[in-house]
Amino acid sequence: QGGSDAGVVYDPPWWNAAFHARWRIDITNNASIDLPAGYQVPLPVETAALDNAPAPFDAWRIVRWDAAAKTWTNVARHIDVLGVRQIVWFRNQKAIAVGATDSDTFLYLDNPSPPPIVANTGVFDMFAPFDASSSAWAQQGNVNFFNGAVILDGTNVGGSIRSAGATWGVRYAVDFWMAVEAPVVNNSQWFCGGFQRENDFVNNAPWSLWISRTSGDLVPEFYSSSGNVVGSKFAVDSPNGHYYSIERFPTTHRFRRDFAVVDSLTVTNAFTAPMQVRFSAYAGSRLSIDFARVRQAFPSPPGAVLVNAEQGP
Repeated sequence: QGGSDAGVVYDPPWWNAAFHARWRIDITNNASIDLPAGYQVPLPVETAALDNAPAPFDAWRIVRWDAAAKTWTNVARHIDVLGVRQIVWFRNQKAIAVGATDSDTFLYLDNPSPPPIVANTGVFDMFAPFDASSSAWAQQGNVNFFNGAVILDGTNVGGSIRSAGATWGVRYAVDFWMAVEAPVVNNSQWFCGGFQRENDFVNNAPWSLWISRTSGDLVPEFYSSSGNVVGSKFAVDSPNGHYYSIERFPTTHRFRRDFAVVDSLTVTNAFTAPMQVRFSAYAGSRLSIDFARVRQAFPSPPGAVLVNAEQGP
């Protein structure tokens, strides 16, 4: 807006002059139920279309405007990178009714000298970077930490790691980055990652896993007292890494690879028991897992898009 004497007038007022640009974020609730406050929202962007900020994207901030109080709130965010694309995760600060859009959150950017930011704090319900051993994760067999990842070696007794004492039920999801450095060498055992049982290393149902039983295939599986379902086959793609996700609902488990939904496994009877997060390597396989995290899952995730770019003062 043009001011009579003072130049540009911004609505809402500019948050921080060190950031030279901003985009408004429209968050739309696409589900048939209200989206609660605190849900983790994924915002897809590409730095080439924004400010060409380098990783770890310290120049990007998520900030929310409160029109009633006339105040800004800096919102914690985390950024995933997949090729030239980035996914900015943050928690929506206000419940959104069915079909409604919230437009009071902004992406501020284009800061030539940004201070470092702690990216993960408060965004997810659980976040494990696996850059060092932690008492929050029980270990069994061949488990090592190297170069910011946990390495599970499937030779001899194999290697496993699980969330110690922490479990999650339905309407939660696990995300992880996994690279298969070596596939299984026979069909006697497997490697896997996802949800399984509670508080042990027993290789029995229930589970909801990305699992490989042959050297070339990786498949979604859901085994429980409610039914056993096996999904489509995907290439193991050793030694390349991918984002993997499993989203749990009472009768459906939704599987993602590199953020795209690739399979949904459905059973007739609901299965709501909590399960731990677990990763295991056997049969000569070798896995490198950079991180694991748990977030909320929603039947139809909200859509978040950038609109109305503005240049700052």
